[in-house]
Parts: sequence; C-alpha cells; structure tokens
Amino acid sequence: MKKILLIIIVIPVLIALSACSHNSRRDVPGEDNRGETAEIHTAENSLDYTGIYKGTIPAAGGESTYTTLRIRKNNTYVLQHRYPDHPDQTFEEKGEYTVQGNILTLTNSRNISHHYQIGENFLRPLDNNQPGNQASNQPPNPLKGELIKQP
Repeated sequence: MKKILLIIIVIPVLIALSACSHNSRRDVPGEDNRGETAEIHTAENSLDYTGIYKGTIPAAGGESTYTTLRIRKNNTYVLQHRYPDHPDQTFEEKGEYTVQGNILTLTNSRNISHHYQIGENFLRPLDNNQPGNQASNQPPNPLKGELIKQP
C-alpha cells in the first residue's frame, strides 16, 4: 500500500517538475527564438538600390554637377555628369560596383572608385578617401549632394 501511495504521489510530482523546468539555453546574438540564424539587415539585402538616380552633387572644383547614375542588377553602372557652365557636354563613366553594408562603391575602367551611402531611395556621396564619412564639401542642405531614386 505504501508503495502504491508513493508511486501515486511521486509520478505526478516528477511530471510537474519536468513541465516547469525552463530551457537553460541563453539567447545568442544573431539567432532568433527558434535557434535559426537571423538575417542582418543591410542595404545589400534590404533595399532595392538598383535603378536610376538623379541629382546635383558637388564636384572637386567646388561647383555642382547635374548627375545621373544608373545602377544595373548585373553589378554595372553608368554615371553621367553635366556641368552648369557646359550644359551641352555630358561626361560619361562606366564600370562595376560592389555593395558592402550600406556603402556602394563604383569602380570605373581606370580603377578609380567613388563611394556612396545607400539610403531609402537616395544615394549620398562620400569622401573617396574615407568611405563611410560624409563628404567634407557636401552642402548642409540634404536635398543638395544627394542623388534621388527615380520612379
């Protein structure tokens, strides 16, 4: 009788204790609750940055240029500049691009690179000597010095 009573009491207590035990696994950064690796959101995998961008950006001599940039899905680009004092001349450059994080790097056939910060429907030119920093000659007005994605 004591054995039956002991079994009747011990089995429910063991079941209750096993149901109440919590998972001792701690959350690991970069993993979601199911143990799967969570995707880190960057411009490369979160934004649709391919397309045509237009705007006025500062040039090396301090003057601004009307700029059109076409970013293609095959990792190539076409960049066109038009200076206000020479509206009938368009300077064109072609090359390949890479994206790392939220930085777009254009590299032309002469192996010269231009860096842009990728944002939601805009590109902001960066200092070519220090990618990731806003160009020092960029005007404070956010509408100038940015290329806006065209619909």
